[in-house]
Amino acid sequence: MFYEKWFGAGIGFMVTGSPAGALMGYGAGKLLEQNDAQSKSTLSTSDFEVNVLLLAAEVIRAEKGVTFKELDFIRNFWKTQFGEENLDEKTNILHHFLQKKYDAKKACIDLHRVCTTNTIHQIMHFLFDLAECDKSVSEKERKCIFVLGCWMNVNDVTFLKIEADRLKSDTSHYTVLGVKETDTIEMIRTHYRKLILQFHPDKNQHLTEAERKKLEAKVLQIREAYEKIKKEKQ
Repeated sequence: MFYEKWFGAGIGFMVTGSPAGALMGYGAGKLLEQNDAQSKSTLSTSDFEVNVLLLAAEVIRAEKGVTFKELDFIRNFWKTQFGEENLDEKTNILHHFLQKKYDAKKACIDLHRVCTTNTIHQIMHFLFDLAECDKSVSEKERKCIFVLGCWMNVNDVTFLKIEADRLKSDTSHYTVLGVKETDTIEMIRTHYRKLILQFHPDKNQHLTEAERKKLEAKVLQIREAYEKIKKEKQ
């Protein structure tokens, strides 16, 4: 996934308050107090970053466990987007959000209020990339990202389009199924059946005719990918 630089994404937050504003808004005063070397007025992480880090913590928490791959992914992503400056500070903020749950809905509403539609979509891709960094996206992670997206005004159609675009970006049949080449055929078959059940028409009756056609195309892509893998594994 290609991300535009997010340097200016948080400008809307910064106009109305200090960079520490978001942390204080979540009642995270202890995090600031623990760092005596930095006063509240000198905390460098923008409110935009704080809100996105909170959403990242929600996705990680969906599986009730933190992996080193997830932490490394976020650290490397932040380094690419914002540079190495104050990287430890941002890592500490993430750890704080992982230890204590805050109002993710408020973070989403704040992001929707000041970010462009394109930036919101990139945040969605970031959350999917985070969920995929250690394994395929689980149903719990997908539901979590879907809810966060709804709070950022991402509707069902847009959510499905983002998922479809992600499949198009890498046509590998293993990627389509969200599995690894090293997985056994039994593991792949189990995951395949879960995907078919997830996208079954009976579970998506609320969609419009156009949306259902997109879903049917996705199911077809999943079936074709599975058949190709079966032939390879034989």
